[in-house]
Amino acid sequence: MSDNAFVVRDVQQPGFVTTEAAYREFVRAARLRPLIATQLRRLREGADLVAVGAAIRTAYFDAQMPAEIAAALEEASAGLGEPDAELVVGSVVPGDQLDEFLTGPHQIFVGVSGQRALQAAVKRCWGSLFNDRAIIYREVRDIDHLTVDLAVRIEPMATTTTDRAAEADLQDASVG
Repeated sequence: MSDNAFVVRDVQQPGFVTTEAAYREFVRAARLRPLIATQLRRLREGADLVAVGAAIRTAYFDAQMPAEIAAALEEASAGLGEPDAELVVGSVVPGDQLDEFLTGPHQIFVGVSGQRALQAAVKRCWGSLFNDRAIIYREVRDIDHLTVDLAVRIEPMATTTTDRAAEADLQDASVG
């Protein structure tokens, strides 16, 4: 796998990370910015937070993955083992964007297998930027929702008992 605008190899451990450019291209290609702006305006006018967040996340989940990003994900994941190897997919927020309240993963998927499932997991991770807690966090702090980017880390599923325990701890830490 070679690094490109949408994925970068992790040099310290097996896996790769989608870039902020991949996130921004997905949002652009899916034309999500106007929908996000409309939904957030509805929220500020008194609409229910849960409904607003669900509408935005649903748009992320339903959007088509751009072909260039899908190809980059397929090429990168091919380097992680068998074609249907199980993967761990989790969102990563850079520590300099948010304080300790929302750093770390928003969403983690374990046992992801196949390209369709990988693309769906990546979109769900990106959509997690608009979970209820994240929306309120940015609203209270007057952070522009459309300036926050999200990377997604993809790595092979652990094969040892110790590794699986560490994954379970990571998954537990992301809940809440």
